[in-house]
Amino acid sequence: NQLVNINSILQIPSNIILNPLKSIDKPVVKYPSNCLSCNNSHYDEERYPITYKIIIKHYEHVIQFMKELYNIQSKNNELDIQSNQRVISHLNQQLLWPPTDEIIEITGGIGFGCLKIIKTSNDNIS
Repeated sequence: NQLVNINSILQIPSNIILNPLKSIDKPVVKYPSNCLSCNNSHYDEERYPITYKIIIKHYEHVIQFMKELYNIQSKNNELDIQSNQRVISHLNQQLLWPPTDEIIEITGGIGFGCLKIIKTSNDNIS
């Protein structure tokens, strides 16, 4: 390996010092990981710090949406009860938990990614 003299081609200002040693770090390989909230694959830089208060508010929003939907559907007798859902009582109303995929999608599609993971695990066991 022979150093190339560039002084005859380029004029470098005196405040710039060239270092003949390699100064670039190796690139770090990044791997995405699964988000428990949405069950999608994301890099760590794409994640946001979430407080428990925000998580609780989100579930309260989902429950409020379900209560309103339940009131509308119960009048029409169209409430679909699935066998894998638990019934939770809240203020003399019964709600199915966990919510259906449709309700999860309508309320933002987040917060229930773990259900998809559990379903996938159960499908692999069967």
